[in-house]
Amino acid sequence: MHISEAFCEKIMKQFIQKNQRRLVIFLLLVFFGHLGWRMWQYRVDFNTPWDADYWRQRYEQSQWIVSDSKQGIGDDALYAHAGWQYLHGTDPTLINPEVPPLGKYLIGLSLLVFKNMAAFGLLSFLLAFGAFFLVNRLFFPPVWALLPVVLLSLEKLFYQEIRAPFLDLLYLSFFLLTSYFFLKARKLSDHLLSGFFLGCFVATKFSLGGLLVVMTQVVYLIWQKRSRLIYWLASLLVSAGVFFLSYFKYLQNGHSLLDVLRVQKWIWHFYAISQAKSGPLAVFRLLLLNQWPVWWQAEPIKTKVWFWSWPVFLVIPFVSIIWLFRRRKKSLTQTERGLVFLTFWLLGYLIFLMFTPVWPRYLLLYFPPAFTSLFLLLKLKGGSQTKRKT
Repeated sequence: MHISEAFCEKIMKQFIQKNQRRLVIFLLLVFFGHLGWRMWQYRVDFNTPWDADYWRQRYEQSQWIVSDSKQGIGDDALYAHAGWQYLHGTDPTLINPEVPPLGKYLIGLSLLVFKNMAAFGLLSFLLAFGAFFLVNRLFFPPVWALLPVVLLSLEKLFYQEIRAPFLDLLYLSFFLLTSYFFLKARKLSDHLLSGFFLGCFVATKFSLGGLLVVMTQVVYLIWQKRSRLIYWLASLLVSAGVFFLSYFKYLQNGHSLLDVLRVQKWIWHFYAISQAKSGPLAVFRLLLLNQWPVWWQAEPIKTKVWFWSWPVFLVIPFVSIIWLFRRRKKSLTQTERGLVFLTFWLLGYLIFLMFTPVWPRYLLLYFPPAFTSLFLLLKLKGGSQTKRKT
């Protein structure tokens, strides 16, 4: 039996090595073929030109200006209008101040260049999956690095984001780029790039998310018992600089860095007193049962993006932490170091979502690390079995 398994494993490795280029081309064709099909499905969104006056009027009649308005607008339209106004000189604390401004500046730039709201969603999708490939490439050869990219791109939760300018895929992109340069860091430049993208991450959506990334990095540095602490601290200074620069228009109007921090305090208070509450078990009900508890009705919603594999991905960080504690040693392999970082991010993010009004798209930051963790566990399990056989 062992001989048969070893023989099959050897044949598989030889097949992949001999056909690596063909397999990469095949996977890329699947990725871009599927993306093209979805763009065709959403062609109305991609063919609708941006109308700044229309969306300004919609915003002025929306729930953000008129308290009892029946003409509400969604987050995508709100971000697009805000980004357009920011790009034309508006102080970012005057429109949609409860979300940091960097992502909306980039949406505004996309509208200026492409004259279409969906273009930003497509660009964010490509950036996110490009960054996801880079993270996987730290641990796997090209074929195995590309496989989770292709599989995840087939998830409706992800591909439906290409049709509108939401911030979640951009948020994910900056997290993955932060993780990529942090995990590969050998030189000061790697740490500084990690800090740059962490600053972009914090300045894009919810600034407390940056604290979670920093806490994950601290756990990683403690766990592996070796680090260049000075380089890491320098990266945090870069992060802070990028974050404050995203408020350059606010600072230009005579405000101080301390005022920017006061804006963050106001944002945290805004969400703390919000009526949007879903309960600490909401994220687990959503992942396990496709029950999304919402605050505007008594019954949970069954989402159209849920897939049968979601419960499996909820289990992954708990399996990973058991594996790591059982195999902890002084010198970790690159694969094990990657698993440490991703596992503590997943556990921390689940805890974060327990205290957040959950939307399905918030899981965009959960699934890519979970996919990579699954492949890392399979790689480690395969390696340990090979050692036992020899």
